[in-house]
Amino acid sequence: FPVFMERSEVREGVEAALIEQGIVPRRYFYPSLNRLPYVKNVPMPVSEHKAATALSLPFYPGLPAEVVERIAATLKRHIG
Repeated sequence: FPVFMERSEVREGVEAALIEQGIVPRRYFYPSLNRLPYVKNVPMPVSEHKAATALSLPFYPGLPAEVVERIAATLKRHIG
């Protein structure tokens, strides 16, 4: 489940806190497509911001409610 933070530092904090708990999020929209080595690198500030601030949270039918609660608590601590 993708979520977008305001700043990359917030995403990094959430990601690290989840990993400490054994919950593995993934980067989302990363890297920005203009940063791929086979594409001409032109500035794309919106895409670059989304790539820097997006995080994909675990999301599947068997995800235990306890894990969902820990994810939500972590987001609340870091985002407010």
